[in-house]
Amino acid sequence: MATTTSQDFTTYYLQRTTQEFAEDLDKVRAADDFKAESLPFLIHALQQGTALYSARDQERVVKPASAAAAVDEDVEMVEAAEEDAAPKKEKKEKKDKKEKSKKRKSTSG
Repeated sequence: MATTTSQDFTTYYLQRTTQEFAEDLDKVRAADDFKAESLPFLIHALQQGTALYSARDQERVVKPASAAAAVDEDVEMVEAAEEDAAPKKEKKEKKDKKEKSKKRKSTSG
């Protein structure tokens, strides 16, 4: 079952595609060999274009800019927190190494 975002994106994508290719689609429909049974095939072929876009890209297109900005802000906050944690972890590792080195020196000498 497709998500609401995916369904909304598919609707938007088909609207834009049919607008952009209106002349070409009219030529296809006017062709002598185009039959009513061909229409579902044509629609399915156009829908396949949505597979080129990731879920995140689809969400960016469908959701308002403010919602997308909030998601990006959350990602940035998580990344910033991870960056802050990295130096602390490195300091702890260096401290642990120093303590191990001191212990080795005191037991060997």
